[in-house]
Order: sequence, then C-alpha cells, then structure tokens
Amino acid sequence: MALKNHLEEFEKKHSLKIYFDSIGKDLYIRFTDYKKAKTYKTNNIGSNIKRIKRLINEANQDNLTTNRDHEKRDFKAIKEDTDSIFLNESESEHYMKLRSSSLDIGESVTFLC
Repeated sequence: MALKNHLEEFEKKHSLKIYFDSIGKDLYIRFTDYKKAKTYKTNNIGSNIKRIKRLINEANQDNLTTNRDHEKRDFKAIKEDTDSIFLNESESEHYMKLRSSSLDIGESVTFLC
C-alpha cells in the first residue's frame, strides 16, 4: 500500500486532515501507534516515516512549508534487523523438487544445509 493510502486511511480513522505544518511529534506518535495496532511490522512503519521525512524535506526545499519538526531526534524512522533467509535460483529449484518428493520438511532443511 502506498504512503498516500496509509495516510488517507489514518486521516479517515482519526477524523483529521494532515498538512505539512501539522506533521510533528504528536502526529508521529499517533501514526506509529495506529500502524502498530494494525499489526504492521516495525520496518514497514519505519519505511513510512522515512518517506514522510523525505516528503517534508522536499516541501521545505520547494518553500511549501517551514516545518522542521521531522528533523528532531525523536522523529526517527524505526527499524529492526530481520532474519530473512533467501535462496538463490538453484537452491529454490532444488527445494521445490524436494517438496514434491516424499521427504518431510526436516529432511529438506537438513539436505539444503
């Protein structure tokens, strides 16, 4: 979902309108709490905050706002390390062949290691 859609959904839920000058600590807390309540992952929320900060920076450069609250220390794009495992193409093909055979998942994982 695009940032615009996230913000419109948030505005609708909270019966408010977001303007460049209204983006600050209060909005940051409310928006991140809202996203957490909807069970979005930390990195997704952080990505949205990063995009908001970039948007406000561009608005400042274009003289559309003078708001600088997004530059404060507590208005940060949160993130956490992930333990995602990626397979290359040959490992993926091999895994798919194993899935179609009679091996159970434990044997498949052992075989890949």
